Amino acid sequence: MKKLILPLILQVLIVTITYSQNCSKYEKGMKLKLSVKPFVAAIQFQPDFSKMKDKKKAKIIEEYNLRVLANQEKQSYGGDFVYEVASVDKDNEGERVLLKSEISGKTYFSVIACKNDTMLIYRNADIVWSIEKGDTLGYTIQGPQIIPNKLAVGDKLPIYEDVSFSLPIKNEITAKWPEFQGYHKSYSYSTGMGYDSKSGNFASGKWKTTTTKAIYKSIDVKGKQILKPKFNSLHYINAVVERTEDVQIDEKKYTAYVIESEHWTKFKIDVSYEMESANCEAYYNKAIEKMDKKISKNNVKAKIENEQGYSVTYLTEWFVPGIGIVKSLGYDMNGFINLMNITTALK
Repeated sequence: MKKLILPLILQVLIVTITYSQNCSKYEKGMKLKLSVKPFVAAIQFQPDFSKMKDKKKAKIIEEYNLRVLANQEKQSYGGDFVYEVASVDKDNEGERVLLKSEISGKTYFSVIACKNDTMLIYRNADIVWSIEKGDTLGYTIQGPQIIPNKLAVGDKLPIYEDVSFSLPIKNEITAKWPEFQGYHKSYSYSTGMGYDSKSGNFASGKWKTTTTKAIYKSIDVKGKQILKPKFNSLHYINAVVERTEDVQIDEKKYTAYVIESEHWTKFKIDVSYEMESANCEAYYNKAIEKMDKKISKNNVKAKIENEQGYSVTYLTEWFVPGIGIVKSLGYDMNGFINLMNITTALK
């Protein structure tokens, strides 16, 4: 799944392109530098954290975030990345900008189109394939991010979505299953008061009791366990322009629109069984369905997922008209900063 996750990381690396009155200020050959700093707040995974009161949690989160912003927390990985404007094409339909970047020896492209005073940002220029050891496991279709040319505080932005498709993984399995063999009858005798089924009365005497027991034999049942990975990502849930702030790039100051939004993700592996025995197959499928419902219920209770089954994280972006997203802060489900992207140069 590493190949599948990589493009989703790249979506925060590739800068959202820009526009002015000419739609874009970018010219062929221009280079943009981006500093990427991911973080992991390990404290939230300690057992004591989940038992803390909300007020104490909020204080710990606030203190951690302040240390991140002051460069006092160690990042987990990341670094500096350079993006080159490979081409800029303009015609009556609008403008098309192609960005190129070299990451770990591989070239990535993204496309930014501008039409009818609206930017459409395609983080990858093609379908993103999931490949492992030379085998194609699936692919991801990334929806375009849509931002109008002109923004104002209070504007709401449209949702965009990533959908992944993965080929089922089939594993051969053998399960132990109690196969019904029939019934065994046993008899016992007793003396005393008993119920006479023929007369319908209680009487004293010698009584015969018959016991019937079902007999099962453990057998091997062959079949297949089918795994269907599913990944769905919703961007810009409740996205709104909250305020404006001044930012600086190359010693130049710009007015940025600050966009707050939620990012919903759902990752699940559907499990099902195809067995030689119909009863065995029905049992295993019912058991996995029951387990899935229990896990989902517990995740909602623990606030790992919302009622719709998505994990919710948060994003703050600084958008400069004519340049794009020049800074972003990502927050995990607890509110700890887990990503910081900053545009450091544009020439």
